[in-house]
Amino acid sequence: MVIRPNSHGEGRHLLVGARVILVSFALGCAALATETMLAGSTRIHGDQLVMYVLLPLALALFLVVIARRSDELPVNCVLSILSSCVVLVACEIGVGLRMTGNPGPRIAEATGRSWDNRTRDEVIDSLKDIGLRAFPILPAPVLRGITVADQGEMLRPLAPGISGAMMVTCNESGSWMIFEADEHGFNNPTGVWNETPVEIVVIGDSYTLGECVNRGETIPDQLREKWQSVVNLGISAAGPLHELAILKEYGPVLQPRIVLWIFSEVNDAEDLYAESQDPFLGTPSQWISQSLVSRQETLDTHVSRWLDSTMAV
Repeated sequence: MVIRPNSHGEGRHLLVGARVILVSFALGCAALATETMLAGSTRIHGDQLVMYVLLPLALALFLVVIARRSDELPVNCVLSILSSCVVLVACEIGVGLRMTGNPGPRIAEATGRSWDNRTRDEVIDSLKDIGLRAFPILPAPVLRGITVADQGEMLRPLAPGISGAMMVTCNESGSWMIFEADEHGFNNPTGVWNETPVEIVVIGDSYTLGECVNRGETIPDQLREKWQSVVNLGISAAGPLHELAILKEYGPVLQPRIVLWIFSEVNDAEDLYAESQDPFLGTPSQWISQSLVSRQETLDTHVSRWLDSTMAV
């Protein structure tokens, strides 16, 4: 689209405005490239160099060259940029509206599968109605807000569940993933803690825990097909410091021959930063054993009481 001003004065004002906008965009691109170069704590990889440094600098140079033109090109360039932005925002809004809510039921309907439409609270209530102890799973960030007083000490729970209780996690495939927590609140068959020393301990976040994965299909479950003595110490949303705390607390009890530590580059760096700000997790050099294994009954009582009060709100 070509804009031709009706008068010389109008054209000059449009040209000045377009130049200001183009130079502003150019400065923004240059700032992005500069920030990337200055903020990088490690060497910038080739694809990052192209995407976040070279392309923004090239675009900034291109915009400055266009801004120096005296014809209608700067105005038309600004209109093209703004219209493109409007189209992209409209597409983003449209996609967001279409994806509102859980897409699972729509996918299940399209593939002819059933879908459990109950909420997690409804699932928990149905389990309680048949006499079972049931709770929502405890992700690591939630545990950072819970302390348990016992014999003058303040304990920090580390496990994702209440021992022997039905822990309800999530529904991504049509049915709710529910597991009965082992003697210390982890996702294992009952009795694995009696087989020490164990062959393998698996540490990690939700990928290790097996969130939204049925019992028998988790990574530790797959390992049990070859090694009988495998203990899953995974917990949702845990970062390296929380996982290290679990290993230091429960490792000496289990005495594993192999520790399989599963790292997730998707979010573990962010989790590490959040945990480093925690007064307990952020000071690993000062950690001492909390003897959580021998205090399981106390942990279960206080944490289940905290969960009941939270769910009642």
